[in-house]
Amino acid sequence: MTVSATRGEHGLEVAIEDNGSGFAFSGSFNLDGLDRLHAGPISIKRRIRLLEGELRIDSKPGEGAKLKIRVPL
Repeated sequence: MTVSATRGEHGLEVAIEDNGSGFAFSGSFNLDGLDRLHAGPISIKRRIRLLEGELRIDSKPGEGAKLKIRVPL
């Protein structure tokens, strides 16, 4: 697992990547896309919305996932 965090122009940006099992879906989705699929980690999605942030998940089942999170400061 790799985790990085940077403070950018648009807020705090966190990237998490692993080579584990990934999520049950395949592809790249933002918060709205994940909601349409009824997919993704509910608690993380809820917290990002409360912080008025953004989320993108890239998942390849059996190969791993990447999460990119941006929250305003």
